[in-house]
Formats: sequence, structure tokens, C-alpha cells
Amino acid sequence: MMRIVRLFAVIQHNTPTILPGLQLGERLLTDINAQGKVKHNQTQKPYIWHADPNAIIAVRNRGLQALKSSHQIFNPHPA
Repeated sequence: MMRIVRLFAVIQHNTPTILPGLQLGERLLTDINAQGKVKHNQTQKPYIWHADPNAIIAVRNRGLQALKSSHQIFNPHPA
């Protein structure tokens, strides 16, 4: 009986050892992301908007109208 208890204690003791490896990997990825952000910010370009604002508003209005009409189809008697 004592051997089983001792073996179990060894297994319990060895399971958390994977955590430092995960923390190291997490730290490495954090450093890589930080370096990438610095590099990106040094070579950034201004965003140039190409879409016509009137076309965007027209699409929005068509979408709202479609939502209203579908709401009337599914709910003909609003409360």
C-alpha cells in the first residue's frame, strides 16, 4: 500500500512542471508581437478612403428597408 501512495505523490508532484514551459512560450509570443508592432508603427502608411459616401448611405438605407419589410412579414401585428 505504501508504494502506491508514494508513486501517486510522485505523479502529483511532476504534473505541474509543464507550466513553466507554457509561460516561457507565452512570453516568447508576447515579445514577438511587441517587436512586430514596433516595426509596423515605424513603417505605417495613412489610410486612404476610396468608397463614395453616398453609395454607403444608399446601401445602409436599402438594408434598413429590407429589415423593416422582413419584420412586417414575420410580425404582421406589432404590439
